[in-house]
Amino acid sequence: MLFVPDSVMEARQKLLADVDSGKLESEQAFRQALELDPDDYVALAALGHIRQKAGDLAEAEELYRRAMRAQPCSFLPYIDLSFVTATQEALASGFAELAIRKFLLDAKAGTELANEHSPVFLLAKKAKGPKGLNPRQKLEWLADQFSQTRDTEPVAVTAELHSLRLIHQLQEREDLDTELVDALVQEGESIVPLLIGVLRGWAQDVLDEDDTHIVENTAALLGEIGDASAVPALLELAGMEDPNVSGPAGWALSRIIDENLDRVSKLFWELAPELDGQGKMTIAQKILQHPKIPPSAEMLARLFENLDRLEEEDREPVFQTLMSAAIMVLGRPGIDFARSMLRRHGDLLSRNFRRECDEMIEEFAGISIPPRPPAEPSSWTVYDICAGEVDWESEEEESEEFPDDDEFIPEPIRRQARPGRNDPCWCGSGRKYKKCHLDSDEAAEDEIPEPPHSDQAQPEGEFDAVRRRVGQFMTDATPKREMNAAIAEMFGDAQMDEMGPLTLLDWMIHDRVFKAFGRPLIEEYLRRNGSSLTGRERAFLESSAESYIDLYEVQDVKEGTGVEVKSLTSGETMFVRDVSTSKVAVRCDGLFARVVDAEDGAGLSGPAVRVPRMHLQTIRDRMEEDRRAAGLPWPKYLKRNWPRIRARNDEIADEWLDTLRLSNGDGEELVESKAYYQIVDRDALLTALRAAPKIHENDGVFVWVTAEEKGTVLGDFRIEGERLVLECNSRERLARGKNMIAQLACAAVTFEQDAFVTQAEMKRNIRENPAPPKSRQSEISAADKRRIEREFVEDYYAKWPDTKIPALGGKTPRQAVKNAAGKRKVAEILKEIENGEARKRKSGEYGYDVGRLRAELGIKG
Repeated sequence: MLFVPDSVMEARQKLLADVDSGKLESEQAFRQALELDPDDYVALAALGHIRQKAGDLAEAEELYRRAMRAQPCSFLPYIDLSFVTATQEALASGFAELAIRKFLLDAKAGTELANEHSPVFLLAKKAKGPKGLNPRQKLEWLADQFSQTRDTEPVAVTAELHSLRLIHQLQEREDLDTELVDALVQEGESIVPLLIGVLRGWAQDVLDEDDTHIVENTAALLGEIGDASAVPALLELAGMEDPNVSGPAGWALSRIIDENLDRVSKLFWELAPELDGQGKMTIAQKILQHPKIPPSAEMLARLFENLDRLEEEDREPVFQTLMSAAIMVLGRPGIDFARSMLRRHGDLLSRNFRRECDEMIEEFAGISIPPRPPAEPSSWTVYDICAGEVDWESEEEESEEFPDDDEFIPEPIRRQARPGRNDPCWCGSGRKYKKCHLDSDEAAEDEIPEPPHSDQAQPEGEFDAVRRRVGQFMTDATPKREMNAAIAEMFGDAQMDEMGPLTLLDWMIHDRVFKAFGRPLIEEYLRRNGSSLTGRERAFLESSAESYIDLYEVQDVKEGTGVEVKSLTSGETMFVRDVSTSKVAVRCDGLFARVVDAEDGAGLSGPAVRVPRMHLQTIRDRMEEDRRAAGLPWPKYLKRNWPRIRARNDEIADEWLDTLRLSNGDGEELVESKAYYQIVDRDALLTALRAAPKIHENDGVFVWVTAEEKGTVLGDFRIEGERLVLECNSRERLARGKNMIAQLACAAVTFEQDAFVTQAEMKRNIRENPAPPKSRQSEISAADKRRIEREFVEDYYAKWPDTKIPALGGKTPRQAVKNAAGKRKVAEILKEIENGEARKRKSGEYGYDVGRLRAELGIKG
């Protein structure tokens, strides 16, 4: 645990009282304290001192090491270790240097140096530095002397201190460079306990409360490493009010879930009953955000366990959040599940609240429950977070103004007495009331009209209030049957995709003609409330009412500000302010988006839907054909036909996937093909593989290539436990590889079975899981990986102008640009390449500068 519960603090106080009264010996008390909290570094250090005085140096050293792992940011365990390992001079010097450097970071350093009994004072006193130095300067001089011995210290000592020195760099730097991030991540699960210790140090005031950048960096590193043992610590932080703590902790949890789903699911199962209310709600939120987590009623039931241990005022908000989440996760079966939970735990709830829950369940039973959409993957990388480039407060504000898809929960919930500002909202979203329905509730109850605004320049966010009023008007004016009809019109029989909820709401407000009004909702709001609006509010809503979702091509991106886009229907180019889109879009992207006149110029309303570059022209052509058949100008066509256009977009992607036929360099159909063998004689197998001229060993994998230099990779042989696995990308290559095994090592292995993944299965997997699969963990460093990527890409594009391209009729780009038509085709291909390379750069990979190809081929950007 990071934060010490009150019960443990009270038990510690009792132990100290028992020592003072003579009921317990000090050693007994400290050992009992470790039973309460195994990471109590004060008890560990005190026991270490006791054992050291008793002459048991081995146990003393082990206790000091445990204290250091529990609190790696405190200087005290390192000083103790420097004394107890004094016979190992290099190791003792390493611990002493770390102790001094950590001490000098500590705000309480001056007080310690003034204490003659402080171990740091004793170190400073023994230092034989230049004359005239004060104690602090003596320590700085001594640390420098220790650091100068690193080049000659034994390799074993360097290895032992390596992770501790990395942790210290994490502690002393606010922004971490790429090299340090890579070094920390490459330590893998071995450094996870120390990183958790860093978080513990912040939670228990070893670090300053304002050192949230250390928490931010540490959480991000834990998420990137992906080890599930960090989950309990991150759960403690993810529900905190400070977004600079909860933001990175939530990011890290999502990363670990993505990387280690099975282990995290088991951990959630184990932890759920014992968590506090915020921890239970955090797990419920993560289950909602990650549809791959199995929708288990048994798992959800465990979250409801031990509600009686929560503070009385927390039980009902937690119960309501868990119940809403269960219905969203389980769908229709969640209705009966919610009823059973209410029966089982009803005696912990007030009569009025039970009635509210009964009504809520019945209303859920009467609506169509949309499938839980996945949370949109974060655009931030561990490098962005550790470089201090993420403004978590702004992220939280943006997510509140434009809620994530996973927060789209129907609200058939009867409101209770108004919660406190920091209590969970009455709607069951799991968010704080002040961040959810406080504003709309106050607006609805406030009978005093707001004073009119001046038509002069207004501060940023001046239209937020009218946006909320329109949203509240939609909630009040939309009966269930209208909502169900809108869902059916937008999605038909298809499931709601990840952008579905926001797309639906945006379309319902701006474009869909409501039967009850005979006009879109925003026009009806203007008709009813136009006279009470300021001039600027009215102009904003009129502009929004005229708006439509258009097809755009991204011309330029100013990250953190917005994007320059070109309409592919009108040809108009404009700069659109939208921070969220600027963080994920790249040049030459296609976007479906709604542009409105906002507070400080053109802005986006609702979600921007990215269109794959390869489909952009096809989609534009289909829209043009459809528009002409309808006999409508572009604005009217776009305003009236968004559900149809959106469906066509999906159809084009499906058609492309259906017609796609992939082949390898030999023209053979691409099929993931594997052959499995049981190893009979490992040594004979290895000897045979290593002797084969076309097989090269690389990091434990035997790569099979063609004979020529830099030959084509035909497959690879991997030894996995007692099995040999041959993997190729076609049935034909697999057959050739099996023949090779039969000739090289037929007595060393026994064939078991073949396994194939056809293109049809690959396509089905892509449809069911659009995210690209994670590649196997590479053993090479990030720097080497970037160098290899760069060399490959540079070599590929150096040859590209003189490579025959099927899309150019078999001509090379250099040949094609000799006439105008060919030049246009090459320019379009270069846009697609540029888009892909920009997206690679966005994700932290090496991206080629396509401007170099344009210059070589004489094509303007």
